Amino acid sequence: MTKYPSKKDVLFQNLIRDYEATNFQDALAEFIAGACDSRLHGAQLQQATANIRFYFNAINVYHQSPLTTDIVTAAKAGVH
Repeated sequence: MTKYPSKKDVLFQNLIRDYEATNFQDALAEFIAGACDSRLHGAQLQQATANIRFYFNAINVYHQSPLTTDIVTAAKAGVH
């Protein structure tokens, strides 16, 4: 992951508009619930996500990691 975000404090609504991340909040809630209890799956995981509330409405966005940059650069150069 890059050290500094490409954009700071991107509002959730702008994630939808600018990045087409329509399910971001649902996916984040599912990630958090799964991280808190890795035994949850299916309906149990969905039920746990219903109890998660976000007390923030923006995140930092990282556009490109160094690894991704290296892979793209190598691909463009024809390195396999």
